[in-house]
Amino acid sequence: MSDPVTGLSAFPLTPFRNDTVDEGAFVGLVKRVAEAGVDSITALGSTGSYAYLTADERARVARVAVEHAGSTPVFVGVGGLRTSHVLAHVDSAEAAGAAGVLLAPMTYQALTQDDVFELFRTVTEHTDLPVIVYDNPRHHSLRLHHRPLRAHRRAAGYRIDQDPRRPRRRTGSA
Repeated sequence: MSDPVTGLSAFPLTPFRNDTVDEGAFVGLVKRVAEAGVDSITALGSTGSYAYLTADERARVARVAVEHAGSTPVFVGVGGLRTSHVLAHVDSAEAAGAAGVLLAPMTYQALTQDDVFELFRTVTEHTDLPVIVYDNPRHHSLRLHHRPLRAHRRAAGYRIDQDPRRPRRRTGSA
C-alpha cells in the first residue's frame, strides 16, 4: 500500500436525523467516496461536525467509516477542548483501525504556539499513528505552516505533517 498521507482525501459530512447521527446516510457517503477512488477518507473533520458529537458518537462514526471504506485508508478527526478528551478520541480512532488522525486545535481561549505544539507533542507521544496538523487560522490566530513547526516536526520524528498531499517522512528518519 502506498503512503496513506498523500493524494486526495474526502471529508464526508456526518448527517443527522432526529438529533442523532444518521448512520445509514453516513455509510452511503463513505461508500460513495471510497468507490470514487479517493486516496483517503477523513471522518470527523470540521465538515463532519465532530465538535457536536459525544465521545461515544465519535467512536461509532470512526468505526463505521473504517468498516465501510473498504481498502481506502481512513483518518479520524480527534480535536477536543481538553487534552484528555483528545487522547481518548485518539484511542477510539486506533481501536477503529484508523490509518492516522487529524488534529485541529480547538479553543475558546486564545492559544499560543507553544500551547498548540505541546498538544501535538503530547498526541505524538501517545500514538504511533501519523498525526496530521489541521491548520485553520480563521478559527485561531496561529499560522502553523510557518517556520516554527519545523523544529517541532523534528522533535516528533516527522510523524506530524502539515499537508496530507505531501509525502511524509518515516518515523526515525532525519
